Amino acid sequence: MNIKKALIFLVIVFVLTAAGTEWKLFTSESGGFSVRFPREPEKQTEQVNMPVGEGYKKINMYMIMVRDPGFTYLVVYNEMPEWNPEDADYIFDQARDGGIASLNGKLISEKDIRLDSHPGREIKLNNSKGLYYRSRMYLVEDRFFQISVTTLEKEAASSNIAKFLNSFELLSEEDQDN
Repeated sequence: MNIKKALIFLVIVFVLTAAGTEWKLFTSESGGFSVRFPREPEKQTEQVNMPVGEGYKKINMYMIMVRDPGFTYLVVYNEMPEWNPEDADYIFDQARDGGIASLNGKLISEKDIRLDSHPGREIKLNNSKGLYYRSRMYLVEDRFFQISVTTLEKEAASSNIAKFLNSFELLSEEDQDN
């Protein structure tokens, strides 16, 4: 009986401690944004070939990520060489289709959104293996941002998803100069 009480106490302490854990603010001055992660993120840079006009151009893709049990939180951004604001829907469609292909999934929903005055799109995907993916994409001047969470479909209603996505903010020019 005492062991049972001790286990219940430990579970309660663990839940209260986890619920009260403050997420860490990550600021990328070079990327021009801030976002909150559950802990300090890993950073990677990868060179990719992007179609530009009639050919391809190598660009740097920056990835900031936290893998927690059951969740992957990710911010990816890159420069968009020679893009036209009239191509925003095409760019979002390509990113959506790439997400569907990489997850081998299907589109649950999508909607146009904005971040300040910048165009964006939010998509939700899932697949037959029980994965759930929610992403917000934005075109900000000459930069493309993709903020996403991947988890199990049973976690699709987790408040951590909205907590992460809603914490993404652009830095003001003053913030970038400091």
